Amino acid sequence: MSDHRILVFVEHEQNRRLLADWLSQEYEVVRGESADDLETEFDLCILDRASIERYDEALEERKERERPVLLPYLFVVPQQELDRLGGDIWSRIDAVVRQRADELITTPIKKAELHGRLENLLRSRGLSLELKEQREQYRRLLSVAPETIATVSVDGEVSYLNARGAELFGVGDPESLYGESLYGYVSEGERDDLRSMVESVNESGEQAGFMEAHVVNGEVRHVEIGAASISYDHQPAVQLVIRDVTDRHRREQQVARQRDQLEKLNRLNGVIRQIDQALVRATSREEIEQAVCERLAGADPNPDARDA
Repeated sequence: MSDHRILVFVEHEQNRRLLADWLSQEYEVVRGESADDLETEFDLCILDRASIERYDEALEERKERERPVLLPYLFVVPQQELDRLGGDIWSRIDAVVRQRADELITTPIKKAELHGRLENLLRSRGLSLELKEQREQYRRLLSVAPETIATVSVDGEVSYLNARGAELFGVGDPESLYGESLYGYVSEGERDDLRSMVESVNESGEQAGFMEAHVVNGEVRHVEIGAASISYDHQPAVQLVIRDVTDRHRREQQVARQRDQLEKLNRLNGVIRQIDQALVRATSREEIEQAVCERLAGADPNPDARDA
């Protein structure tokens, strides 16, 4: 017997009993008698028009609770109604049924047809469950990533942020930034560049190389931002990878300062050597003073300022 559980929510007593008897040979069956039965766990619901009209709000709420996982509803429709509506039934059937039902089956129901409909819907539910699990695994991986991962709309609104991102933007809970524009956390002079990159990636569907920017959250952090086009909650979105390179940037600045200091020291040592050589060759105090003054006057302590 299958592990799947099917809720039979059919008002017509004879149809409900017949369906339950057929289904119980292969599935676990629950006979729906009130809205409370929609609170039980089930993988598929078979319902007719009377049930939809009576429990419409409860059916909608139960289906919405499962999203993004599919909770399929199989709608039982009399053959006479199908004949009346014609072949394009999905476009002509009323909106209530169209919004709730995922598939149709006509009465009198044929076992083979019923089995096919059920297996297709249950297979779709299984795939959506697998997709949800894969997505949750992916989110768990992103949550512990060493770099900031943010998912934004083309307008820059945040729909996902991992824990590292919360640290970078100075918030305790990543979800507190959901719905806010990420552009507001970037230095004002760099916002247009980031917006252009996001819009370009969204339009082209391609990745973008890293751009440098500064994140301001009470302190300024030097970052590199890369972008890629993705689908998030069935909508086009852009995933940003943000590297905090502040420490590296500071080390590079420190190395640059040390290099400048070393160059100045080398220039000073050169002057000293020239003075030493002049002192060795000098034969009088006047020559010594003249040589020292010439060497010091010829030394340029700030070549960058001279070039400017």
